[in-house]
Amino acid sequence: MNDSGQSASFPKNEPDFLTLLFRRLAEKVKTPMLGLQGMIDLMKKASPSAEMKEYLNITEAYNLELVTLISDCLDYVQLRSGDFQLVPDWVNVEDFVNEIDGLMRLKASAKNIEFQCKIGEQARKWIYTDPDRLRQLLVNLLDNALKATRTGKIELNIENLGILDDQMILAFTVIDTGQGFDQNTAEQILLAMAQDDSTPLLKIPGVGVGMLIIKEISRHMHGEISFETFPEKGTTVWFTASFKYSHQPVHALNVAPLAESLRILLVEDNFLNQKFTKTALTKAGHNVDIAENGKVAVEKFTANSYDVILMDVQLPIMDGIEATRQIRMIEKQRGTHTPIIAVTAYALDRDKTRCLEAGMDLFLPKPFKPPQLFALIERAMEFKKA
Repeated sequence: MNDSGQSASFPKNEPDFLTLLFRRLAEKVKTPMLGLQGMIDLMKKASPSAEMKEYLNITEAYNLELVTLISDCLDYVQLRSGDFQLVPDWVNVEDFVNEIDGLMRLKASAKNIEFQCKIGEQARKWIYTDPDRLRQLLVNLLDNALKATRTGKIELNIENLGILDDQMILAFTVIDTGQGFDQNTAEQILLAMAQDDSTPLLKIPGVGVGMLIIKEISRHMHGEISFETFPEKGTTVWFTASFKYSHQPVHALNVAPLAESLRILLVEDNFLNQKFTKTALTKAGHNVDIAENGKVAVEKFTANSYDVILMDVQLPIMDGIEATRQIRMIEKQRGTHTPIIAVTAYALDRDKTRCLEAGMDLFLPKPFKPPQLFALIERAMEFKKA
């Protein structure tokens, strides 16, 4: 902790050319994988047979594991450059944990290890947090437990420790029957976890980037993480943090598609993302045109009328920022205003600022789920001006 009472941030270094190149390549790989995850979600909702559902679950497990690995690498780069941040949303704890439960049962069964997940009755609420980061933290903890466990079982327990002001304090506990750490390694990890500088974790054999990411995510969530270990008997790791909470469903994750049919221009160059987003929108009753780059988007907007535009930022030929500026110039002559939603994997505050300054109305970071998209489209209708 520093003098202000806040944890010191990860040491920042200006990213060099190779770091920037790696970040761009990793983001390019992550984008189609997130598109694949979206398609898996849609297929699981299409009433597949029991056999096909099992295949989809296995595919999802492999895909999410790869996404986690890439996310860890990207997060390490962002931590080094000071760009790491949370993107919060409302999350149903029970649904969220059930998703992790399904993923980990597949992994555990492959090693003939029992996996159990228990949610306390008082923890079955809605919390305001970054679901992707919280999932990443818990999956990393569970993966560590799975690697250390040859026989026996792994447990994930979630408990409500109480209410403080308007915050609910949750404890996430991972228990395994694995080999544990020897006393020297355990002391090194605990000492490194207690320091402001996270880099000593990289020097401990068998720990690496995964534990560094776990520590940094917990720090950004203003949480506490620690563990106790017993050589050849197992390890118990716990993470506690406070969350704004609600007893009832809250906005984005529980919003039904709009009743009216809209004409939507989807500006997206990635084929998988095109298919996923268009499928979700057409199933909700909307008409969707696709523009594969900003230049085509401006041309289609000039020739047609749309209720809303979903605009990616990183596009070939003409990016989403320039396309938005040109669309707004056209609208000045027409006296109209079409809502434009930025839909992008670049979700840092400075990216959001660039989009809004260019004339976009709302901002939706990737990856997203259809209900989140529907909720934002409904909000976007408030910006529409004939």
